[in-house]
Amino acid sequence: MPNEGSPTALARRAYLQAILSRRSLTESQSKHLHRSACKVTRAPYSEDEYGEFFDQVSNSLSKVGLEIRRLIDQETNVATLALINTKGDEMAQMATNYSASELAFIKRLIQAIFTAEDEAYSLTSINALRLGGELKPPMSKRTCEKLLENLVSKSWFSYSASSGRYKFSTRSILELEGYLRNEFPDFVLECYHCKNLVTKGLACAKPNCKLRLHLHCQRASIQSDRCSLCKSSWRPLPVGEESAGSGRKPKRTRRRASEEEEEEADELEQGEENGVDFARDRLEEPTSTSTDLKRRPDSRGSSLDAGAEEAEAGAAKRFRPSERASSST
Repeated sequence: MPNEGSPTALARRAYLQAILSRRSLTESQSKHLHRSACKVTRAPYSEDEYGEFFDQVSNSLSKVGLEIRRLIDQETNVATLALINTKGDEMAQMATNYSASELAFIKRLIQAIFTAEDEAYSLTSINALRLGGELKPPMSKRTCEKLLENLVSKSWFSYSASSGRYKFSTRSILELEGYLRNEFPDFVLECYHCKNLVTKGLACAKPNCKLRLHLHCQRASIQSDRCSLCKSSWRPLPVGEESAGSGRKPKRTRRRASEEEEEEADELEQGEENGVDFARDRLEEPTSTSTDLKRRPDSRGSSLDAGAEEAEAGAAKRFRPSERASSST
């Protein structure tokens, strides 16, 4: 390990600063940054030493709760690196950059994309904007548009102009994988070959066969034009936005039933403590849904009374993870 004042140590710092500003980049870009950092700091450079240099950077990041993870981009099949927050839960990074109302919108967006019908794992721009109107108080269309633009620019989501649909980016899959697996287990598709999440790829056409593959994993997994799992003839169907509207996978349970019950119980208890009898309201309004209780108030102009604000604030705490949380991705 070079001493902290050496050219190599300075090159490592320059590389770190570039990574922190970008958050995600391709592996070829990472190698270019290594070369540039060494050139600027006049540190010795060798392409063969990239691996060792990268390991040193990774060790430095681990001390502050960060990690660089590698994943093949499902859209481009290019190796991509992303800087991941390992302190707190998977929503910790978002929670530090967005307001309560913005986080409420993002949570709805994540759920709508990941639980989309037909294994489409995408959402039309029109339906994305409608999510803002479901908040209490509603988010304006213009505010939603600006927030969506920001999320795309920060590489949290990607947008396809050709289909007009929002999708997960490589960064969001890397950072939110644990969250997605825990919150929506019924919608998790795992690649038969690499075991990573599949939100764009291929599915076996045989009904009830659970084989799913990334496009870049197909060649390594499929032999003799036969499904590796059910052994039927390999005639794959698309997973991702190309599957939207196919009708082959109707919507299933959106969230774990146990979690819904726990959230409702917490909210009822909070309501009673603050003089708001949510149980009575639900009996008087049998057509209301549990999501009405979960919508978080926006601190900028909420019309709820003080008791209700405190009640919903208790439920909202789980949407604003603490920086001191210790669970890892």
